[in-house]
Amino acid sequence: MLDRLQGLDLDHCLLVMRSLAKFHAASVLLHEEDPDSMKEYEVSFYSDPVVAKTWPLFSSGMSRTLAEELDSWSDEWRTYADRLRDNANLLLMRVQEAVRREEADFNVLIHGDLWVNNILFRDHTNEVRLVDFQMSHFTSPVIDLHYFMATSTTLQVRMEHEQELLQEYHIALCEALNALGYTPTPISLEKLREDFDRKMIYGLYSMIAPYAIMQSEPEYGFSFDDIIDTGSNPGPCMYGENYKAVVRWFLPLLESKGVFDRN
Repeated sequence: MLDRLQGLDLDHCLLVMRSLAKFHAASVLLHEEDPDSMKEYEVSFYSDPVVAKTWPLFSSGMSRTLAEELDSWSDEWRTYADRLRDNANLLLMRVQEAVRREEADFNVLIHGDLWVNNILFRDHTNEVRLVDFQMSHFTSPVIDLHYFMATSTTLQVRMEHEQELLQEYHIALCEALNALGYTPTPISLEKLREDFDRKMIYGLYSMIAPYAIMQSEPEYGFSFDDIIDTGSNPGPCMYGENYKAVVRWFLPLLESKGVFDRN
């Protein structure tokens, strides 16, 4: 298990893409042979009744806290602060829509919580083990891809190698499906990229909430129970320079993709 604050370099990220693709491919074949095998995973974590009741305070609270941080930056960032506030109360609903399975699309059993602490690497080998499958769900593979890239790569990898990671995942997925004897045509790389862009709201959520928590240090007094129950959190003091650098890169990209304008 590597350092959650540092993020994974390109070589480690490529290993994760290959391992994730094999896991996804196995679930595709299992579903083809036994469609009922995925019934247990039809409801996403975010649509669970308990989560749907408590999570809005969490997601909206984290959105408003980031907006508060942006208020202290130069004038150009105030537009983004307003965007975050405008979307705060809708964020969970949009996440639920993004992770909802679309029957006509290519679906897999996603890990659901794919970040550094749930990925084990064996030294001096190419072996990767994924652990902690408590949030698995049968849906689009790009949900795992967004979460991993938003929470677990270095900023340099995300900025310079995002498309390479998507391509590596797609190659490994097709190879694994072929090796397993899967005969239908799998998702194309073009469609994978289209779905990745279409569900980019999940990347925004992953940065605003999970990644901010992962990057925070214990001295800030972060209480997950408090933020779930009341929406309160330590405030902008929890944001380190690494996190702020990601925000400076990612928010303009999201704006260029029209993520804040989608209803």
